[in-house]
Order: sequence, then C-alpha cells, then structure tokens
Amino acid sequence: MIISMQYPPKLVDAPVIYQLSRQFNVKFSILRAVVEAEFAQLTLEITGKPEDLQQGLEYLRGQGITVSLNSNILIDMDTCVSCGACTGVCPSRALKINGDAHLAFEEARCINCQLCISACPLRAITPSVIPPAGGIQASP
Repeated sequence: MIISMQYPPKLVDAPVIYQLSRQFNVKFSILRAVVEAEFAQLTLEITGKPEDLQQGLEYLRGQGITVSLNSNILIDMDTCVSCGACTGVCPSRALKINGDAHLAFEEARCINCQLCISACPLRAITPSVIPPAGGIQASP
C-alpha cells in the first residue's frame, strides 16, 4: 500500500515513522520525502498485517498527520503533448515515449515518487488519490 503523509509543523522533528514501525509492526520504504523546518511530506510504501496497517493509519491520523492512500498517477492524455519532460525525471522508467512518439505509462513500474507531476509543463499529470474510507487489504 502506498500512502502520502503531510505533517503538521509540531511533528516535523518527531520520530513518527519509527513509532509506526515499532508499535504497529509496519514495514516501510520511503519513496519520496520533502522535509523542511515547518513542513514535511512523505510518500511511503507500507506492508504488514491488515489490522496492524489499520491501527498504524489510525495512530498517524491521531497525531494530526494527514494521510492519503495513493495509487500512482493520472495522466490527462487530452492535455498531454508527449513532450517527454516527465520521462527525464522518472527514476523507475514507468513513463516513456513510445515508437509512435506518444507518452506511454507502465503503471506496474511506477513507484509513486510524483516527480513527474512537477516536471509536466502542462500539468497533465496529477496524483491519483484513493479516499481513506474502507478496509485495508492484506499485503503480500
């Protein structure tokens, strides 16, 4: 499961991810991190038992952290002109210009780093956010 988190200023220096791992047995991989003195935003891939993940997400929200469940990106192909700006910043090579000179997105390769969003000059790429309602699915 991929999540995005936005920290309130008072928690920027707090060991929140450590507590998530330690208290709720949630394993994580940091896909993207922007940390400044008054702001922090992380994108993590988390795994664990469904009940541990649910309790961990409740813990984060209880701390005042905004948590969104992410599912890769959305590309507005009507707006996209296949300029390739996004392909140059994509570390997983999920975005490529195909043989027909059009943008191709290989969703299975996407690590949700979201670097392509800011690279797109036409803002044709946006995050795909799943609302935080519903249960947690088991992880592999």
